Parts: sequence; structure tokens; C-alpha cells
Amino acid sequence: MCGHCEVHVKRSLESLPFVTSVEVSHVLGNAVVELQNAPANVNTELRKAIESGGYIVKSID
Repeated sequence: MCGHCEVHVKRSLESLPFVTSVEVSHVLGNAVVELQNAPANVNTELRKAIESGGYIVKSID
């Protein structure tokens, strides 16, 4: 939505211990996340981190 939204989503994802890098683009409407030692439920954890801030996850690839 805006630059502030990018920062909020980025910080939410970076708070997860298995996230090593995050790039968020409100222009493209996506986030690129690099992971290390991710748990089996990684998609659920990523989704919860983003949605806890009031944002919507359309898909995780």
C-alpha cells in the first residue's frame, strides 16, 4: 500500500528467527523472503506474521 506498509511487513517477517533476509515492495505487492533452518510449518508462521499486522497474504510460493 505504501512505504510505511513495506517497513511494517518487513519488520514483522524479520522478527521470525528463521528469516535471514526480506525485501518488500508495495509497488509489486510482494515480499521476497530468504530462510534458514525453517520449521515444517514455515508457511503458517509467515502468514501469521504478516496477517498480525492487518495485511492479507494472497499466496506463498
